[in-house]
Amino acid sequence: MTSSGAYRVNLRPLRLISALRVVIAALLVAFGVLLFLSFGKKEEGAVRIHLAQPPSADEQVVDLSEKFAIVGTKGGREAFRLQADQVTGLVGEKKILQGVHLEVFSENGDRLALSGDTGQFDMSDKKAQLTGQARVEGKDGFQLTAPSLSFDGDRDMIFTPDEIAFQSRGLSGTGKGLNYLIVEKTLKIPSAVQVTVFPAKPGEPQTTITSSEMTLSLSGNDVVFNGTVQLFRGGESFAGDYLQLVMDETHRNPVSVKAYGQVKATVLSGKEAAPAMLVTDSLFATFGPNGGGLEKVEALGNCRLESSGMEGSGERLLAEVPEDRIALRGDPVVVDSRSRIAAQEIDLHPSARGLEARGDVKTSFQGKAAGGQGASPAYFSGQEPIFFQSRSLSVDDGGEMARFSGSVRGWQGDDSIQAEEIVLRFGDRSMKAYRNVLCRFVAQEDSAATSPLTASPPTLIVASAMEYTEAEGIVHFRDSVKLTRENSTLLSDRMHASLTDPQKGRRRIRQVLAEGHARFSHLTNSGAADRLTYFPEQELAELQQDAGLAEVADLTSGRTIKGKTLKFDLKGNRVLTESSDGGRTWITLNPKDKETPGLEPKIGH
Repeated sequence: MTSSGAYRVNLRPLRLISALRVVIAALLVAFGVLLFLSFGKKEEGAVRIHLAQPPSADEQVVDLSEKFAIVGTKGGREAFRLQADQVTGLVGEKKILQGVHLEVFSENGDRLALSGDTGQFDMSDKKAQLTGQARVEGKDGFQLTAPSLSFDGDRDMIFTPDEIAFQSRGLSGTGKGLNYLIVEKTLKIPSAVQVTVFPAKPGEPQTTITSSEMTLSLSGNDVVFNGTVQLFRGGESFAGDYLQLVMDETHRNPVSVKAYGQVKATVLSGKEAAPAMLVTDSLFATFGPNGGGLEKVEALGNCRLESSGMEGSGERLLAEVPEDRIALRGDPVVVDSRSRIAAQEIDLHPSARGLEARGDVKTSFQGKAAGGQGASPAYFSGQEPIFFQSRSLSVDDGGEMARFSGSVRGWQGDDSIQAEEIVLRFGDRSMKAYRNVLCRFVAQEDSAATSPLTASPPTLIVASAMEYTEAEGIVHFRDSVKLTRENSTLLSDRMHASLTDPQKGRRRIRQVLAEGHARFSHLTNSGAADRLTYFPEQELAELQQDAGLAEVADLTSGRTIKGKTLKFDLKGNRVLTESSDGGRTWITLNPKDKETPGLEPKIGH
């Protein structure tokens, strides 16, 4: 408001709006003019038809219907040339022809020659149809035959719904239907595709492919197949919903294969060409040079492998075919008729029927079937599953040897073994353990009917090495062997533990033979001999000395009993001695302990 009290109106926004309306109106008018001027106007690239002169100027023409020739131009260049021996009729704009020859030219000067016994040409649509043994010939030996072929000059396309046969640079095939894009030099077959790739050298395997659809680039080196694709080359094969085959310049040797969607493949691994069947979501494979076999296969997504009686799975797979190595990654698992192996990494060798597993390796062996043999040659019972855990595992000798390494632990129920290395041999059913061996035996006779309060105490054996053969049924320990059972301890250079019958359930120690500086202690008693036989379930120890006398001593009273052969009853705390004339006498080591049990100090071990 001014000093006089009158109001002033700002007209600048109204002027801007008016100017904007004028600009929009001008744009709409210009667009309408352009639309009107372009109505009915063909693009500059449209085909123009020119009637050609008769082939020979001095030839006497009796009937103009005997010769027919036209030239189609596009963008100022010659696009096609059609000639016919005779015009046999007219149907509207269509000319009915006989002895038809059609030449199609691409922008770079390449030429396609089409021919047919009969045909027709539509002057308005610029379309030609060739029938009766229609044929196409092009660069690099490309040939195609069909009962009929159609040519569309505007779209630069040759097509037919009929069955076709073709060949091009080492390829030949058949199919139903055709769309040939002249500019892109691309051949598309929409149905019933069968293709053969002939090898460059005699004796090399040829490649055959079947699919629902195919796209072949005549200017490139790849072929794309879609819909239920199957590729065979010798004993190797690929199948999937989509497959791309890349070939060398001769189109005779495969270079690579890429497949997607429910992919299945068969690979011949190693020098023995062991077949390995693979199922995965996607796959990429490369071949050796000059027609060589498969060199590498990479698979991704839900990989499953079957070969040499083994089944493997993982998220990723890499097969180095000549080296007979198939690497499974991403929570890999391998299963065969006797075991299941899980690890962070697993490498399979199908030809050698071996494997390496690394990183938190977990192995389980199945229990035997009725009347059969246990899957594992370990000293555990074969009637129940057996489990092993280690840092690494290698299977060699055609699957006949398994070597567990790195903090190995095996167990069945409460029975277990620990060592730095455990070797299982399935042929001779043997087991060996090395370095820091610890065996734990808990099972007892009729353990199901025994209450926890009266359960038999575990027996622990520590040694530097252990060997076991199933046929013998004896576990051999060596080097600084120590056996511990409740209040008893046995030491020697070597120990031989005889186990119970494997047909009677979990194995128990029936007796132990200790050799070489054998020593034992039980509560306050101790003994020494060259050989000592220990019966854990009877709690009886028999000491034998070759040179000199075996002895048993009470450490509390200092009483010692000596003899060539001594039998020590651990439960009764007494010793059975034998005289030279065969007499036997039980001697109680500590009568006081027998009369008033529990008063003597107990020594725990």
